[in-house]
Amino acid sequence: MPSVFWKYVPLKPIFYNGLNKLFGLRFLSWHTQAPLPVARRNPSAVVVNDKIYVFGGDEFEKYVDGYLITIPGADVLEYDMASGAWSTVGTMPTPRSHCAALRYGATKICVVGGFSKEPYSWGKSNAIQIFDVATKTWSSGGTIQMPTTLYAAVLIEDRYIYAFGGLGGEASGFHHSNYVYRQDIVDNLSSWPGTYTPMPTPRYGLSAVVGKDGLIYALGGMNDAGALATVEAYDPAANTWQTRSPMLMARRQFDAVVGPNGHIYAFGGMSMGAAIPWAEKYDPTTDSWSPLPDLPGARMDHAAVLAPDNRIFVIGGQEKDGCFADAVFLDAVIASSEPVTD
Repeated sequence: MPSVFWKYVPLKPIFYNGLNKLFGLRFLSWHTQAPLPVARRNPSAVVVNDKIYVFGGDEFEKYVDGYLITIPGADVLEYDMASGAWSTVGTMPTPRSHCAALRYGATKICVVGGFSKEPYSWGKSNAIQIFDVATKTWSSGGTIQMPTTLYAAVLIEDRYIYAFGGLGGEASGFHHSNYVYRQDIVDNLSSWPGTYTPMPTPRYGLSAVVGKDGLIYALGGMNDAGALATVEAYDPAANTWQTRSPMLMARRQFDAVVGPNGHIYAFGGMSMGAAIPWAEKYDPTTDSWSPLPDLPGARMDHAAVLAPDNRIFVIGGQEKDGCFADAVFLDAVIASSEPVTD
């Protein structure tokens, strides 16, 4: 489709919803699950065995001079899919927002980076802390030397953390990064400054997933052009990038999951200056995107996971952009009513 079409902002949702109707998409519907114990924006979530674990994110604390102040959530939350109940199973040594939670080994989760709360401001955290769900204990995983914030991170080969993009350079003026960084968490070795081929498109607020084909897909995000539909695939073995077909909808501050047969599902986010409910999926074998039915409501800054029964869970976030009293954080948790098969 000619890029000029997308300049006409009012046509975007009309076109997107039209695709939904054209394809008759009714196979994916959503059911409400037990809510989070407390509303959180920017949490991170990961599945281990039959439980979902949620780390970090912003929580409302109190009003100060008429403004609602947020703090990073410290409680580690566990959702038992068998009972449908949440419980608190630990406390983060360094409470953080915008962190990445990455499955590591049979029972461990690496919690990487993010923002920690300082007395009067938010500070960048380089901490890598490892939570063992079997013992409910924490250990140190070293530090990540990625010089940016709001990057996307994945874990491959049960050893290497890869981080992509982000926002950096406060001292010299913020810039949108195309950095690629690798951290060996087994030997605690950092690659920064490294020799990894930069992302073709600098951006922050993106999502990244590891495909069934071994490629790492960097999806969406934002730079000076605004929210992006850009999709680029990184081959960690060859240290090369491929440009793939863009998403149907430009989006940032969203999450994505990989289905059982390798399709990539993207949900919500922010586009055109507002939170959106639109969802879509990508088939790597045909390099094509197709629309999915909307989420029940607009949602951004959320977490998403694929459960062992192949249902997709979308967790927390906020329903409109804003800070302090204007923000609407979500405790809502939804799950696909049926397992996904792609």
